[in-house]
Amino acid sequence: MLACFYYRLIKSREATKEEKAAKYNIIGKFEKSHALGSLLSFLATALILTNLMIAWPANCDPAGVSKTLNQWYYGIARISFQLGFMLLIMAIFLGHLPKTKALLSGSNLRLMSRSIIIGCVLEVVVIELLFCGDALPVGLYITLPIALILGVGFHFVTPAFAILLMYGIEFPLTRVI
Repeated sequence: MLACFYYRLIKSREATKEEKAAKYNIIGKFEKSHALGSLLSFLATALILTNLMIAWPANCDPAGVSKTLNQWYYGIARISFQLGFMLLIMAIFLGHLPKTKALLSGSNLRLMSRSIIIGCVLEVVVIELLFCGDALPVGLYITLPIALILGVGFHFVTPAFAILLMYGIEFPLTRVI
């Protein structure tokens, strides 16, 4: 839904005034109206916070959760949580949250996202090599030093690796292009 909305938003920005009035009048109203943008932001924040509170008892005591709360969580909370984030992103795309848009499009966030992606790829490779290799004995004991190296080590290695990739590969290529 968000991709379809973004595609229509791009098409509406490329359209002439007559086409905007005929085809994209709802998007135009949401772009121009501060009240509709504030409503989107408020509704998105309310959905996100409500869903965080619905899941709170399940996170505190997973075994003591009632069936009703479990049904609410699996039936409604997941969908409405995603809907809340979609509405928040729509408000950002429509230009109603300029500080949030500036924060999300900054180079620091790009560096953090690269670190997360690299960490996910490295973690899968290391776990595959560690647990699925033929060279390992049948039983593998994870001691405290190994847990620190595998767990905390990723948090130190991936940002450094991401910085090297950004400055060594991405930055020169974007300047050349």
